[in-house]
Amino acid sequence: MISIKKALLLSLASITLLVAEETSSLKTPAFTSPGSVEGTIAESSKPNGSFFRIEAIDTLFTPYNAWKTSIKKEHDFQFGGDYQTLYQNADPSLSDKEAFSGVFRLYGTYKAFNADSANSGSLIFKVENRHAFGSSHDAQNYGFSTGYYGITGALFGEYRDAGWGVTNLFWKQYFNEGKSNFQAGVLDPTDHLGVYGLINPMTAFSNLAFSSEQSMFLPNQGLGIAASSMIGEDFYIIAGINDANADAQEVGLDTFFDDNKYFTSLELGWTTGQERIYFDNIHATIWHVDAHEKFNGSPEGWGANFSAAWFVDDSWMPFLRGGFSDGGAALMQKNVSTGVGYYMGDTNDLLGFGINWADPSDDSLRDEITSELFYRVQLAQSLAITPSLQYFKDPALYTTESSMIQFGLRARFTF
Repeated sequence: MISIKKALLLSLASITLLVAEETSSLKTPAFTSPGSVEGTIAESSKPNGSFFRIEAIDTLFTPYNAWKTSIKKEHDFQFGGDYQTLYQNADPSLSDKEAFSGVFRLYGTYKAFNADSANSGSLIFKVENRHAFGSSHDAQNYGFSTGYYGITGALFGEYRDAGWGVTNLFWKQYFNEGKSNFQAGVLDPTDHLGVYGLINPMTAFSNLAFSSEQSMFLPNQGLGIAASSMIGEDFYIIAGINDANADAQEVGLDTFFDDNKYFTSLELGWTTGQERIYFDNIHATIWHVDAHEKFNGSPEGWGANFSAAWFVDDSWMPFLRGGFSDGGAALMQKNVSTGVGYYMGDTNDLLGFGINWADPSDDSLRDEITSELFYRVQLAQSLAITPSLQYFKDPALYTTESSMIQFGLRARFTF
C-alpha cells in the first residue's frame, strides 16, 4: 500500500506541470460535479420547463435573479443558497421512528484573478447547516436504524448541536487556457472525484449506492489539494490528497499537518469534450486511505472503481458503475450499480431508476440488493419536489426479513 500512496502523490504533483496543446474557452464548469458550488449555480441558473408550473413563484423571484445577474457582471461574484428537506419511512423497520432532515446552504464563487480569462482564479465557499427535525432520525443514517446496511439519504446528516459546517473554502486556479486547474483549501472530494450526471443527492438519487460509490472510502469535507487536466481533447486526469480525519465543523490544521493521515486518489477518464465531463464520461479511479481514528475513523484500505455514463439525445442517461475495496475502510468491499435517468420531454422533470448489488466489508453481513425509483417535479425555477421509492432485498442488518420498502419525499428550494 505504501507504493500505491506514493504513486498517487506523484501523480498529483505531475498534473500541475501538465501542459495541453489545445486551447478553448470554457462553456460550463470544468472538472466539477453537478453538486459542487460551480455546478449547483450553473444548474440552478439554467432556464427550465416543467409539466406542472407555478408561474407566480418565477414572477416573484424575477427581480432578485436580475439583481444577482448584475452582481455577477459588475463584480465577478456569483452566489446562491438553497434549503431542502428529506422525509423517509421504511417498512418493516427495526426503528419506531421516521427520518426527517433539513439542509440549509449558502455558497458562492468570486473570480478574483484574471476574471475575463480562461486562466481565471476563484475563491469558492459553501457553509451548511444540517439538522434533523424533532426526535426524528437524520436521513443519512436512517438505513442503519431500520435494518438496512447503507446510506439512504446521502448528505442529509446532522451536524453536532445542530450547528454549521464549512464544506468548501478553497482557491481554484485554471491554467493552460482553462484545460487544467489546481485547487487547495477546504474541499469535498465528491465535487471532482467519480463524477457523473446523476451524482447529486440533492437533485437526483438519494441512496449512496447511486449518488456516489459505496466501495470507496470518502472523507468528510476538509483540507485538501486536488489537480485536474485534460490530456488532448478527450482524456483527462484528476488526482487529490485529503485529510482522512477531516470534519466540516473543525478547522483541521492540526489533523492535516500533524496527524498526517490522508486519503489519496487518482482518476483517469475519457469524455467527448471538457465541457461534457459530467454528461459523457468513462473513468477508472484508484484510492488509498491511511488508518485513522479521530472523526470518521477506519483502518487502512485501498480500492478501485469504474464508471460509465452517457447523455443520449440530451434526454437519457444510462450508467454502469462499480468497484471493490480491500482493508475494510469502505462501506462495501464489492459493489455494482446500473440504471438510467430520463428528462421528461422538454422539461427539467427527471425520472430515475437504479439497481445495485453490494457485498458489505463486514464479512458477517449478507449481500444486499438495492433499488431506487424517483421522479423530480420542477414546479418552478427555484422549487422542486421529488417523491421516491427504495426497495431493499435481504437487508443486511435485519436478518429475519427478506425485503424492505422505503418511501421518501424531498423538497428543494433555491434562491
